[in-house]
Amino acid sequence: CLGKTLALTPDDVDSLWEQARLHTQLGQHRKAAAGLASLLQHRPHDAHVVRQLAISYTELGAADRAIELLSHVTASLTKESPPAAAASSS
Repeated sequence: CLGKTLALTPDDVDSLWEQARLHTQLGQHRKAAAGLASLLQHRPHDAHVVRQLAISYTELGAADRAIELLSHVTASLTKESPPAAAASSS
């Protein structure tokens, strides 16, 4: 059912999430990681997606990719957030 939905609407983020979640539950971490990476394009700062993708990478024996992902997201969030002193003076 999810496959048909994604065939018709490949950018359906809810279906992408559910499909990745199911792949994870089935231990299909390579498929889960591929789906989560696609989902990350639509939701680059979604903590749930980032966390699950990092877990999938770790399950695949690619802890270095998980660390790289988390570092990249953390750095991009830091660049987008104003410094604490500037935020409190507003």
